[in-house]
Amino acid sequence: MHYPMFSHAPEPVDQPQQTNEERTVALYVESTLEPHESWAALTEYIHLWWPRQLLQSEESHIDLSTELLLEETADGDIIPVARVVQHENEDVLTIAPYQGTRLGRLMGVAEESEESLSIILDALAPETAEGPLSLLEISSGTYAGREDEELGIYEEQEEIAELLMGAYARFIGAELQREEL
Repeated sequence: MHYPMFSHAPEPVDQPQQTNEERTVALYVESTLEPHESWAALTEYIHLWWPRQLLQSEESHIDLSTELLLEETADGDIIPVARVVQHENEDVLTIAPYQGTRLGRLMGVAEESEESLSIILDALAPETAEGPLSLLEISSGTYAGREDEELGIYEEQEEIAELLMGAYARFIGAELQREEL
């Protein structure tokens, strides 16, 4: 309730967001790379694995700053592709694509909505010396880090999530894993 006349009106309570979308698939990449190496491959070497289908031209390349995901064209033009919502080193990277970019169009970003994707790194304890050491998972929305948080991809974002994680997996010599939810 809102009581504008009273100076000690109760604070609004955060309501859980209602959504009709269901997360339909989990997409992840297990790797024998150390967690810091997986993270560096994801962030520092993003220009080496970013899918060409998401760039304006073959000569363009992508760069990740602390606030933006940027594309630099062969002509030297800088195009903001996405806003970096979250960048916790060796933990989570969340991007919110801009409307009108190839990434934004594939994600169905509209003016009144803010779609985002989070890539979350988990360090694994290998069962054997050859076991995976890190796991990178992609999830729709902004990752809050809660233990009970539901992860996974919405059906309408599945194509773009597979494209991104598939390119990353090929770059590090791993395979994209898929699990129906």
